[in-house]
Amino acid sequence: MPGIDKAKTAPILRAMGLSRSFGGLHALQDVSLDVPRGCIKGVIGPNGAGKTTLFNLISGSLKPDSGTVCFEERPIQGMKPSRIAAQGISRTFQNIKLFHGMTALENVLVGRHRLGRAGFFGGMLNLPAAGRDERMLLDRAREAIAFIGIEDVAQREVSGLSFGHQRAVELARAIASDPVLLLLDEPAAGLNMKETSDMGALVRKIRDRGVTVLMVEHDMSLVMGICDDITVLNQGRKIFEGAPDAVQRSAEVIRVYLGEVNAEDSQP
Repeated sequence: MPGIDKAKTAPILRAMGLSRSFGGLHALQDVSLDVPRGCIKGVIGPNGAGKTTLFNLISGSLKPDSGTVCFEERPIQGMKPSRIAAQGISRTFQNIKLFHGMTALENVLVGRHRLGRAGFFGGMLNLPAAGRDERMLLDRAREAIAFIGIEDVAQREVSGLSFGHQRAVELARAIASDPVLLLLDEPAAGLNMKETSDMGALVRKIRDRGVTVLMVEHDMSLVMGICDDITVLNQGRKIFEGAPDAVQRSAEVIRVYLGEVNAEDSQP
C-alpha cells in the first residue's frame, strides 16, 4: 500500500464544520475531515454515528445546516447531486440501486451516459455523431466491466445475479463515469469472506488506477487492511482520526466499539 504524505498532498476533498439535524436529532455535529489525493480513506462508527449523513452531504443528497464541502478547492455544498457527479465524484450505496429488467452491461452504460457528447436531439434525429457517441459509450462501459472482472455476466439481467455480482456491477457503473473521487457506502455489506476479500482487492485496484476513495464500512478487517487513514464517528461527532494502527490503539475507539456508551446517549 503506497504511503500518503499529507504534508505534500493537498486534499482532494475537504469537509469543514459539517452539521445536519433532523428535527431534534443531531445526525452530524461540526465534523471536519480531509481526504488526501490518491488515498483510501475510511469512515467508521457504530450505527447512528452519522456516516451515511456525511456521505449524503458530500454527494448532494442533503444540504448541510452549516459547514462547507470543497472538492478540488471549490465549494460544492448545496449543489444538486447531478452537478456534483459532473465535477468527478461518483458514489455507490449501502442498498444496491440497480435497474432490474436490464442487463449488467446496460446498467453500467447508464453510468457512462453523462459523458456522452451528441446530446438528446442528436440521438433523437439519429445523427452520425450520435451513433459514434453511442459506440464510444458502449466501449467504455465494456472496459469498466472488464476492469472489475465481470465480463462473464455482462449480458445477464441483474435481477438474476448473485449479491456479490450485483455489488460488482454497481462498482463498474461508478467507475464507468471516470470519477476522480469515489464514495463507497458499505461495499462489503452482504458479502461473504471471499467476496469481501475480492472487494478489498478491487478497491486497491481502483486506487492504483488514480481514483481517490472515501469508504464507509463496518467490516473492520477490510477497513484496517486497505485504508491509509480512518475517521471515526460516534453520535454525530468525530472522536478520532489517524492511521489504522493508531485507530486500533485508541482507548476512545475501543470504548465505543465495546459498547461502553450509556444507553441513553445512543441514537437510533
